[in-house]
Amino acid sequence: MTWFIFNITLFSILFIYLASLKDGSGLVVLHRYLPRQKEAKSLYREVILLSSQILKGDKKIELTKYKFFTALIDTLIISYQKLGLNIHEFLPGLKRALINDMRFEKKIHSELLGGIFQMLVTQLMGAFFVFSLRYQVDIRIELSDLVLPIFIQLAGYIVFLVLFFKVKISRFEPVESYLKAFYSLNVYLTTRFPVNKINEKINFDSLCSSKDLQIYKIRAADFLAQIKNSGSLGEDDVEMTIEELWFLQEYRFESFLKHLAAIKLFVLIFFFLSSFMLVILKVMSSFSL
Repeated sequence: MTWFIFNITLFSILFIYLASLKDGSGLVVLHRYLPRQKEAKSLYREVILLSSQILKGDKKIELTKYKFFTALIDTLIISYQKLGLNIHEFLPGLKRALINDMRFEKKIHSELLGGIFQMLVTQLMGAFFVFSLRYQVDIRIELSDLVLPIFIQLAGYIVFLVLFFKVKISRFEPVESYLKAFYSLNVYLTTRFPVNKINEKINFDSLCSSKDLQIYKIRAADFLAQIKNSGSLGEDDVEMTIEELWFLQEYRFESFLKHLAAIKLFVLIFFFLSSFMLVILKVMSSFSL
């Protein structure tokens, strides 16, 4: 078990180090891209209690920072305090959005843990096989013989994490940016934000223009033109667009699972099974002697 314990210790040290990195390092930053269930749940509880806080006349309301949701709610609170606008009709929609987001991130979190668990099981079975050879066949395996396999497997963990977050970002962040934009549009319309500054504030032009998202950029331009011409926009139009984007996020999750399966297969074969082959080759060479 020494091999297994040593390998897990190295991986734990690496994981804690990456999780402590700050933004701007140019590397994958775990604390930014890991699903943050704790912050999401805290914000959801705070939104539930928000109505009572407003009725009590609390001037300073501090909310947990989570994605774009906190900024939107802060905008609503400021509009209520300065303009006296009724924001209670909008809060249920944000609560539903938070629930959708928490469910989605929980699925991502489960896939991450599932991939790591598969590697740990493969590692444990390999370690059991190696030490069975040592004690049942009476083959001497030195610790120096295990150094290279250990670091190959450690590299496997690193590659898995990097590829996992790269695929996660590429598949889901573009849709999330559109969700942020259309939720913001809804908030700005609710809070009577100047129409001529909405596009400047949201900047729809900077959003991703991939094939399945291009239609939403066109729709955003149509919405802005309608606002300029009539000064208003049907609430149902924005709500329907948001529902479609949540559906697209789920659709992309299926593609994400296929990419993730290929990544896990590659890592298990190239890093974990190959490391065990090195040990077996060492054993076979001792037989030849």
